[in-house]
Amino acid sequence: MASTFEFNDQAVSRFTKEWLEIVPQQYNHPSIITWVPFNESCGISTIEHDVRQQQFTQTIYHLTKTIDPYRPVVTNDGWEHRVSDIFNSS
Repeated sequence: MASTFEFNDQAVSRFTKEWLEIVPQQYNHPSIITWVPFNESCGISTIEHDVRQQQFTQTIYHLTKTIDPYRPVVTNDGWEHRVSDIFNSS
């Protein structure tokens, strides 16, 4: 997924709208093995300490699992995982 440049209300709104279009659109594609909405903390650069960014990524995780409960979701590849089906966030 393309990353936002910064975290604000408009970025949250646009990202969520686009993500909710992409997941159902690509749901049956055989090359999709894992959903990765965020790329290396781009657009959520202070996720380690920002509760709003943590809640946002958790929301996207749960929305994705609602649409596709079968594939794993790694909300933020690279580092600073808050919720993931593959990485332990503790």
